[in-house]
Amino acid sequence: MKKLILFICIIASCILCGCKNSKGKAEPLSKSGFAFDTFITISIYDEKDSRILDECFNMCEDYENLFSKTIDTSEISKINKSKGENVKVSKDTFELIEKGLYYGEISDGLFDITIAPVSNLWDFHGEGTVPDDSLIQNTINHVSYKDLSLNKADFSVSKLDPDLEIDLGGIAKGYIADRLKEYLISQNVKSALINLGGNIIAIGAKPDGTPFKIGIKKPFNENEIDATVELNNRAVSTSGVYERYFYEGDKLYHHILNPQTGYPVETDLWGVSIVCDSSTDADAIGTICILMGYDKAKTFCESFENIDVIWSLAEK
Repeated sequence: MKKLILFICIIASCILCGCKNSKGKAEPLSKSGFAFDTFITISIYDEKDSRILDECFNMCEDYENLFSKTIDTSEISKINKSKGENVKVSKDTFELIEKGLYYGEISDGLFDITIAPVSNLWDFHGEGTVPDDSLIQNTINHVSYKDLSLNKADFSVSKLDPDLEIDLGGIAKGYIADRLKEYLISQNVKSALINLGGNIIAIGAKPDGTPFKIGIKKPFNENEIDATVELNNRAVSTSGVYERYFYEGDKLYHHILNPQTGYPVETDLWGVSIVCDSSTDADAIGTICILMGYDKAKTFCESFENIDVIWSLAEK
């Protein structure tokens, strides 16, 4: 199935639209592909130079080669393999880790980018099985964002715990979307839509001045829209327990893990969509909300300026 999806994405990525539809409206210049374990699409409405889109996808590949914990040569893998020595990284990797640690602090550790020792035990892509509890208990002791040390003078990262490992899955796509936005703006693009699998950024509005309309799908239902948001130079990121999950018996096991227990968090939220200026912030805040549950998350979100939240409460 993954090969089929990738084949479809490769075909889609070769189709660059610059024509007009049957109603005479200009179609965007678009390119699609597969990266970060998700389907991505970038559409530009006021530019016809396909080299800009090609550069966007080159950037996506470069960032994946920096941030992925499954690519052996990535900077994150180099940190994970280290035993405490300083590992020099790029400015982007350093900034992203620094942002992850910031959200670890303000969430009282609920958002923890060192969750990898535990997340590596879980498989939400296949049929799924619950890891042995003894394995979870042995690895949870090596999860603590406070055991990461950053040196901004030379962009180096070191670990106080040699068995600690980083997983940036809860924030990386948001960060990459922000960097793509910066690049497109530098190329004088004023109307575009970036979609990195649930992390969406609008640059400006549509060519006619109306905002982009983004549908938020109903949890556990691929064919229904739960809500619609309008974007004009803003970002929306949706986090949900329905994105990757499996059942064992009657119990649902989803991919948002509680770093304090090593198990999927018990929450009264099925999904949260955050609308704000930064996709990085929207990505992290949405995950934190799921981890907190509705009451605490509502108070947490009120501490930020200029964000909107769409809540999807779990059905009882």
